Amino acid sequence: MLAGAGVAAHWFFGDFLGHWWLWRLLGGIGEAVAIAGVLGLIVEYPLRKHLLQDVQSIIFGWALPPELKQHIRETSETGIVRQNYTAHYVITRRKHRAIVSITQSWDVYNFSAHPLTYPSSVAADWHDNPNLTSIRCEFRFLDNEPVVLTADELNKGNHFKPTTGSVAWALDPVELPPQEFDGKNQKPLGSVEWTYELETPADYSDVISFATACIGAEIEGIVPEDMEFECDDQPTMTHAPNSRWWRYKRLYMPGQCLRVRWRPKPSATPA
Repeated sequence: MLAGAGVAAHWFFGDFLGHWWLWRLLGGIGEAVAIAGVLGLIVEYPLRKHLLQDVQSIIFGWALPPELKQHIRETSETGIVRQNYTAHYVITRRKHRAIVSITQSWDVYNFSAHPLTYPSSVAADWHDNPNLTSIRCEFRFLDNEPVVLTADELNKGNHFKPTTGSVAWALDPVELPPQEFDGKNQKPLGSVEWTYELETPADYSDVISFATACIGAEIEGIVPEDMEFECDDQPTMTHAPNSRWWRYKRLYMPGQCLRVRWRPKPSATPA
């Protein structure tokens, strides 16, 4: 039946219609349908079943454990994507302690086929002694004017989310419409910048954990002369000698992370 439909479509669209571009296009479709029908007739059912399983295993991880299939399914549904991620670390040393000012910023896109809700947030562990008065967020979504939230606003209500081991600050979720990926210079649907401060040991590290897909990352470390700063040596990382910038041209998926470290130089004495 499929083969017959293909032959009829090829004759009708290829010979009956007069528009050359239309009959070439639809005539080709008719040929494809005919070929598919013939293959369906001559290929044995067990072989068709195995072919289908092979396709499923490639696309959906058919032969994989359920946990991996769920991960593949979630990855294929990724819509919210961040780009132009930048983290600035400005570190001041106080004897055996360090005051670490962190500013993270990024642009937000929705490359899915439907509107998605985006809840921006940052978090810090209590043992890193986050300075609650230092939290600040500046953001802009869609065509709205930029908004700045200070510590007075972020440390109360739905913005403030303390738990036993950590504290998080969150913006009100915003619905972002879908947009098509068209390459470079694409306008983001939103931009976010968070700033906060930690007090840590002078020899310490911080983990940047990516909660949403993120394309590329740039890290800047500014430390006094008696300290040193470094980032993970991951694939695609570039860092010039004596530069305070580390750049990563790669994709980070939810759950992946990047670690930065600071420490006193071996010859340095506590200030």
